[in-house]
Amino acid sequence: LFLGHPNYALSVVLAALLLASGVGALNAPRIVRALGGVRFVAYAVSGLMLAEALLALPQLSRLLALPFTARVALTFLLVFPVGVGLGTFLPTGLEDLKREAPDAVPWAWGVNGVFSVLGPVLAVAFSITWGMQALLLAAVVVYLAATLAYPEAPRPIVDS
Repeated sequence: LFLGHPNYALSVVLAALLLASGVGALNAPRIVRALGGVRFVAYAVSGLMLAEALLALPQLSRLLALPFTARVALTFLLVFPVGVGLGTFLPTGLEDLKREAPDAVPWAWGVNGVFSVLGPVLAVAFSITWGMQALLLAAVVVYLAATLAYPEAPRPIVDS
């Protein structure tokens, strides 16, 4: 393990994802607008995960000699940009859903809650079975497939 113990990995990755997804959610309208729509955010997130899976992950073993704080910082830097992008999806989707099908908003929250619990468990099982690189590549496929379900034209997003 790059950080030496699974507890360190969980703590650093979870902290980075929570902070980054909060930044992404807070700035979702600006990020989606700047990238030309939610589909392009998904493409950017997928591109980052693909680059990390194919370029960064294979290099981590060479960096094991770095001090612990440097490895923590590097982990944080690898996770943070992806987390910002991931943080834009829920608020963007909920805003669209509020306009198009307000009765479905509670269901969306429920589905988000279920997959927020199932996702990490399945991800750990997947990574133990097939490895971290395979997990990241599978995530790219899932996010690109989900992107196809989103409406073609980006909808206008109003800052809250």
